[in-house]
Amino acid sequence: MSTAIDYDSTAARIDTLVDVAEFFRLAPGDTRAVLRDVVDSVGQWQTIARKLGLGGSALEQLEPAFEHEQFEAAVRESRLP
Repeated sequence: MSTAIDYDSTAARIDTLVDVAEFFRLAPGDTRAVLRDVVDSVGQWQTIARKLGLGGSALEQLEPAFEHEQFEAAVRESRLP
């Protein structure tokens, strides 16, 4: 699934998100604050999944949806001042 948020690409990329944030009336600091909230929430996916009774192969199947290059990019971007 993808949603175009700029005129060049439909790829879900953190750098694109940051580049177009001003069009959604988000200042750079606000953009990173929202990104930090998302990173903090998504980073807890395994803990929440386990609390809901998931484990083993179910976690392995879900992992690619949460742990990937763009999540790491989000983590890096969210730590910038």
